[in-house]
Amino acid sequence: MHGMAAVAVGVTLVVAGCTDGSSPKPSPLPSPSASSSSPAPSPSAPAMPAEARGSTPPAVEAFGRHYVAAVNFALRTGDTDHLKDLAASTCGGCAAITNRIDEVYGRGGRLEGAGWIVRTANGALGQNGRTAQVSMGLTISKQIAFESPGASPSPSRAIRGLLDLQLRRSGKQWRVERLQASS
Repeated sequence: MHGMAAVAVGVTLVVAGCTDGSSPKPSPLPSPSASSSSPAPSPSAPAMPAEARGSTPPAVEAFGRHYVAAVNFALRTGDTDHLKDLAASTCGGCAAITNRIDEVYGRGGRLEGAGWIVRTANGALGQNGRTAQVSMGLTISKQIAFESPGASPSPSRAIRGLLDLQLRRSGKQWRVERLQASS
């Protein structure tokens, strides 16, 4: 991995929404209630949008945006299961991202920031309809990594770059076969 992806999987990787250029407003936290004895529900991984299930350029674009949403969920929570489900086992860039998140959260650390924001996205199908590519313009905002519970914060600077996802159809779902980033 080069350029932006190397920064993204480095010490300062963190969360965000995925839109077509505008950052979503975070949901407010629930107000404490009198019956707050029950634990708060765990956040759920983003659901695959129906429009990302097809074999059209808009479906490929929707899948790419969903992949970024899954990256942001994993960065925010440390739960990489859904992100791993979206990638082929041969995707080295995908593994680098999930391994880095697992490493930080596995030590009790955390990642903070506004994360990855999709500015632009364009999807294209391969001739056989079983392969595709989505190219996205991204902003990765300033991020802060805490490598372990008592660690000092390690901030990064905001960067802009391009992310290309090479996709392959697996059953009724796309999977990322290759991830390439550049700044």
